[in-house]
Amino acid sequence: MRKILTIEKTLFICALALLVSIIWADQYTNAVDLMIKFLGLNETTGKSIIFSGVILIILAIYMIGIRAYKKMAFEKDDILMNFFDNTDDAVIIVKNNMICNCNSKAVEVLKAGSFNKLKGKNIHEFITTNLVSFDTKNKRETKYTHVSTMDGEYMEALVTISNFMSDKKKLTQIKVHDSKLISSINNISNDEENLLTFISRETDIGFFNWDINADYFTYNKVFQNLTSSSFVKPKDFINSSKIHPEDSVLLKNEMEYCRLNEGYGFTLKFRLEEKENKWKWHTLKAKHSNTEGMNHIMGVLTDLSDHSSSEYKYNLLENHANIGSMKFDRQNKLYQNFSLEALKILNMENSMLIMEETNFLHLFKPNDNDLDSKERIYTLSSDNKKVKLLHIIDSKDNNRYDNCLIFDITDSWQKEDELYKTSFAVNKSLEEIYFTDTEGYVIYANDAARKSFGISIHDYNSKKIMDFNTNIDYRWWNQILLPNINRNKIFSFESFIKSSRNSSIKYIEIQNNLISNREHQYICSFVRDITSRKKFEKELKHVATHDQLSKIYNRNGIYENMQEMFTKEQFAVVMIDLDDFKPVNDTYGHDAGDMVIATLAKRLSTSGPQGSLAGRLSGDEFIMIIPDYGNLDALEEIIKEIYHSITRKYIISQGVCKVDASIGISLYPEDGSSRQELFRKADEAMYSVKTSGKSGYAMYSNML
Repeated sequence: MRKILTIEKTLFICALALLVSIIWADQYTNAVDLMIKFLGLNETTGKSIIFSGVILIILAIYMIGIRAYKKMAFEKDDILMNFFDNTDDAVIIVKNNMICNCNSKAVEVLKAGSFNKLKGKNIHEFITTNLVSFDTKNKRETKYTHVSTMDGEYMEALVTISNFMSDKKKLTQIKVHDSKLISSINNISNDEENLLTFISRETDIGFFNWDINADYFTYNKVFQNLTSSSFVKPKDFINSSKIHPEDSVLLKNEMEYCRLNEGYGFTLKFRLEEKENKWKWHTLKAKHSNTEGMNHIMGVLTDLSDHSSSEYKYNLLENHANIGSMKFDRQNKLYQNFSLEALKILNMENSMLIMEETNFLHLFKPNDNDLDSKERIYTLSSDNKKVKLLHIIDSKDNNRYDNCLIFDITDSWQKEDELYKTSFAVNKSLEEIYFTDTEGYVIYANDAARKSFGISIHDYNSKKIMDFNTNIDYRWWNQILLPNINRNKIFSFESFIKSSRNSSIKYIEIQNNLISNREHQYICSFVRDITSRKKFEKELKHVATHDQLSKIYNRNGIYENMQEMFTKEQFAVVMIDLDDFKPVNDTYGHDAGDMVIATLAKRLSTSGPQGSLAGRLSGDEFIMIIPDYGNLDALEEIIKEIYHSITRKYIISQGVCKVDASIGISLYPEDGSSRQELFRKADEAMYSVKTSGKSGYAMYSNML
C-alpha cells in the first residue's frame, strides 16, 4: 500500500514538473507558440487548451493512484476476511463502534443474510458488552456476554475483543467463538483436553477441574495467576485466605451444593486479594457433570477488570443478600433475566423469564416517582412490600441493556424514615452541634453551629475548629482534650466565641463525646450558650466581694485580692477608723451618714498609687492596701494625702459636716508575712492613735 502511494506521488510530481518545464521553456524557445502553429490555433485559445490539457493529465494521474490505493485496500480486507472464513469463529471488524467488515460466519451467527445488512450498524445492537478502549498495553480481552441476532434471538457467547492498527487506523476485532466451544463450557464437554488447551492458549480465562471421586484438583496457568496461589485439594481453594471473608461463605455454600447435586451449575462474583488489603472482582462459572461415570466439577474463572462499566457496578452488588437482579431491554421495553432473588422479592413464579415494562409496572401501586429516574421506590400491590428499583446506566455505555437491581427495603423503610426525621431534627436544633476528627477538622455542623461559629459548608474538611474565633488552640487540643476524652466519658470545658462583626464575646460550654467506628474516630460536640450564666456569676461574685453601700471591696473582696500582694516586694496595710462618726448619724440621720460613707469610699478609691486596694470592713472601719510605696518618706506623704481626703468637708442634704479618723499602718515584710499578722499590727497602731487623742496616724514600727 505504501508503494502504491509512493508511485502516485511520483507521477503527480512528474506531471507538475512537466507543466513547469513547459512554462519555463516557453520563455526561451517559444515551444508553446510552435505547438499552437502546428495545431493551427490562435494564440489565446491554443495556450488555454494546452494548459488545461496538462492540468487534466495531472488530475487523471492522481485519480488513478487513488483508485489503485482503494483497490489494494479492499483486496487486503477481502484477503483478511477470506482467511477468517476458514475458521469456525464469527469475526467482525469495528471502527468507532460501527461494523465495517465481517466474515461469512458472522453473517450466519447474526442471521443477517448478507454483509450489506450489517455494514454501518452499531455493534452494541448485537453484543451487550463494552468494547475495550484502545490501549497498546492491553490489546485483548475475553469475556462472557450476550449476543442478539437480527431476528431477536438471544444467546450467551464467549467473545474475544482485540484492538489493532491498520494503515494508521484504530480498529477493533470481535471474535465470537464457535458455538460448539460455548456449548462445551456451559454443558461440560467430554473433550476436556482440547477445551483446556484452547482456554489456556487462546483466552485470559482460568480453568479448573475437580475430580469429586478422587478429590483431586487440576487447573491451568491462568487460574493459578488469577488466584496467586497453588492448590492441591479443592478445599485449599475454597478455604483460601485470598478470598474476601464476605464472599468466602457464598463460595463454600455454592461449591458444596454443586458437589452434592449432579447437573447443578452456578455463576458467582467474588473478590480475590490482589495486594495486601486490595481486592479485585472475579467471576466463577462452574457445573457438576457425570462424564463416563466420573463425577467432576469443571469451572472457568475470569477477571472483572472493567471497573468503569455498568456491568462491573452490577456485579459488585449482584451477590449480596436481599438484592435481586434483572436486565432491561431499552429498545423493546422488556424486563428479562430475572434472578431467583428478584422473583422472590416480586412474588413472581420461577418460570417467569421475560415481562413487558407495562405489565411489570402493574405489579406496583401508583406512586409519585418519576418513571424516568434511575432509582424508584415502589409498593407491591400484592402485600404492601416496599421495594427499591435501581437502573444502573453507564453514560459511556451505548449498550441497549440496563442492569437492574431490586431491593426489599420493607424492614429498613421505617428506620430510614426515622433516621431522616432525626437528621432533620439535629440540623434544625437550636442547640449547636458539630463533629470534628481527632485533628480538629470540622466534618459537620448543624445550622445553629454554623451560624454561631461562622462555619460554611465549604469549610468542611478544610478548616479546623481552632481556626475560628475561640480560645481553643493546638496545645490545649493535643495536651488537654485528646488525653481526657474517651468513649465512656463526657469531657466538658468552657470557651468563648468572639464575633467578627462587633467584637462581642459569647461564652459557651462544650460537651465532647468520642465516637469510634472500625476505621475512624470522631468527636461529637454539643455547644451550650452560657453567656447569661457567666453574666449572672459575675454579678453574684461582685455582690459577694463588694460593699453595697460604698461600692468598694468588702472584707471578702479584700481577702481575695490581697493574695496577689504577697507576690510583690513590699506593701503597706492602712487601717482607718472614723472618729466620732456616731454623732453624724444622731444629728443628721442615717441617710446623711450613708452619704458620708459613700463619699469617703470614692475618695479612698482614688487615693494612693496605682494598684492600691480600698475596702470597707465594717460600719465606720475602712482599709487600704498600698503596694510598691518606695521608702518611708514617700509612704508618709501618701498617708498624709489619704488623711487629708478623709478630713475634708462632706456635703449632705442638711448642709455640710466633717469627720476625723485614726489611722494605723503595718508594713510587709517588716511587720509580718501573713494577712492576719499584718491586720493585727495595723489595728494595734490605729488603736494607739485612738488612745493618744484620736485624729492622726501611726506606724507599727515606730511604736516599738
